[in-house]
Amino acid sequence: MEAALCTLPGIVEAAALAEPDATRGEEVLAVLQHASQPPGTEDMADFVEQALEQLADTLATFKHPRYWVFVDDYPRTPSNKVQKPLLRDRLTGKPTFDRAAQ
Repeated sequence: MEAALCTLPGIVEAAALAEPDATRGEEVLAVLQHASQPPGTEDMADFVEQALEQLADTLATFKHPRYWVFVDDYPRTPSNKVQKPLLRDRLTGKPTFDRAAQ
């Protein structure tokens, strides 16, 4: 999934996290790092729509992220892996785009 997200225009790196969901059990949260300036709040719907069109050839629909957020960097281990528990902590209170709410 993360490799597929990295094929999106302007995306340098991506991390996928599981978000609890009452209906499905879990939904995907895409945490993306943009090469330059990530889309603003008003442009997120367009970015996500285009991203999902591109991902349709690579990922099954149930794997498409519901939640989307951009970050400047990721917390890393000494071996340069993303520390997902710390990343989740950093996202607390950060606004995310919910495509289901659109």
